Amino acid sequence: MGDPNYTNLYPSPHDRRQGDLDDELPPPPPYSPSSIPIAPPISSSDTSSPSAPPAPSLKDPSHVDPYYARYGTMATQPRGHVPAKSASPPPTNPHHSPPQAAASSHTAAPQGDGSSDYPIFHPKRWIPHMQDYDDDEHPSSNKQWFKYGLLVLAIWFIIFNSISIGAVKEDTAGRPFPCLGEGDSPYTWDGLPKPLEFGRGGLSFVVRGKIRNGSVNIMRTFGEAGSIYAVVKTYIGAKVDYDIVRGELTGVVLNLPGDNCAVVDVDILLPKSTAIGGIDTLHLELNNMKIDAITLLDVGSLRFVTTNSGIKLHEGWHGDQLQLQTTNAKIMSSKDLVVRANGNGTIDLATTNGDLEFPATANKPRSVILLTTNGDVSADLVEAQDLVQISTTNGAVGLERATAETVSIQSTNGKLKLPLVQAVKTVSTRTTNSAIYLTVDGAKDPQVDVTTSNGDVEVRMLDKFEGTFSVKTSSGARASVFDPANGLLKFSHLKRHFKQGIRNDGSGDLSITTSNSDIRLTFAN
Repeated sequence: MGDPNYTNLYPSPHDRRQGDLDDELPPPPPYSPSSIPIAPPISSSDTSSPSAPPAPSLKDPSHVDPYYARYGTMATQPRGHVPAKSASPPPTNPHHSPPQAAASSHTAAPQGDGSSDYPIFHPKRWIPHMQDYDDDEHPSSNKQWFKYGLLVLAIWFIIFNSISIGAVKEDTAGRPFPCLGEGDSPYTWDGLPKPLEFGRGGLSFVVRGKIRNGSVNIMRTFGEAGSIYAVVKTYIGAKVDYDIVRGELTGVVLNLPGDNCAVVDVDILLPKSTAIGGIDTLHLELNNMKIDAITLLDVGSLRFVTTNSGIKLHEGWHGDQLQLQTTNAKIMSSKDLVVRANGNGTIDLATTNGDLEFPATANKPRSVILLTTNGDVSADLVEAQDLVQISTTNGAVGLERATAETVSIQSTNGKLKLPLVQAVKTVSTRTTNSAIYLTVDGAKDPQVDVTTSNGDVEVRMLDKFEGTFSVKTSSGARASVFDPANGLLKFSHLKRHFKQGIRNDGSGDLSITTSNSDIRLTFAN
């Protein structure tokens, strides 16, 4: 800018920097036409072989490219005076750029109104009506995102209200009320007599109707009589009533609607135990209610039936008959399950899609039956006089010891780990796609069947087994028989994968079968 004859073409006003918009800037300095360099004429050699088609004449306004901006002229004006528009003469040669100006004119400031026919090329982004924008710079992008935000909020509001119509709401105490639709009001029912007591004959409590969820908590009192308290949370207009049958056994039936719109919470207080025991009977028949027994259940006949909820005995059970049944949940006891000394009791635990877990059964009940699906069975000791039956699917069985005349343990797709099975008559262990580890004791001539597939088998026979044996797997695997006790083995088949024979000419029978896996049988004292 040190040369006073330097010509400066201002950029478009839409592309100026902030400092160029200061109204206090002085106008450009004057110049003489003699200082403008004149381009030499273009020779014929320069135009004989054009690298691109010739541009249309700029003298013809119809051929002006719309991407060109137009410049006007501005005479010398006082500062602050708005310059008048004036058209510059068209160029005498369309190949000369920039055009020459008259000596009395100054270089024109850029005009955005297209008042001049002088075509000065600018990149597309400098032209206001064709300016390119980044995605986050476009004037309409913020509006688009604002619209999308409103749409998302509207959808969320609709979904939230749809869910809340049938959702569980809360009363002022923060406890849930189920199934409150538009126009419904919460309602708490606690209409059972207070106190509703029962004696040592026991209690039978039945809930009829569909329950959304609930719980039964069993505790002990220091009184001679037990009691029951029930609270039902539902909606105004729901029909809730009860029936009470009094006698040696107190029976309570709670009747609820069948619309699955009630939450039931029950507290049962058992009377204190005496030298002759606790109560004779405690029967609960529920649905969708978990059962939590915090105290020792000293109950002759204990029967809990529920669905979709767990059963937990914190202090175990002592009595004659035990039946715990649920679905889709776990049954567990933290302490032993003990039958009374007469030995005629039974223990039955059954669930689906849940585990069975307890430390031990004691005093040899007549039978122990443990049934589940898709769950594991685990205990330290399971003993009975006649029968121990354990069945699961897709779950493992792990027992430290099982004792009975007949022991039957079955699974599918689950490992059987049985360190010691004492059976007088029969042992049956079956699974699929898993291994079996078994030690058998208790008699010289039991009937033992061990079957799996796609899993290894390891069996140890104690107490001088006497009888026939058969050990068979698929041809690619190995069946091994060992007799460290030096029993008299007579083989009728002696192959790598199949061995059959008799030991000590006894009446017992041992059959071990698998596929695609090895078998190891050991006879030991």
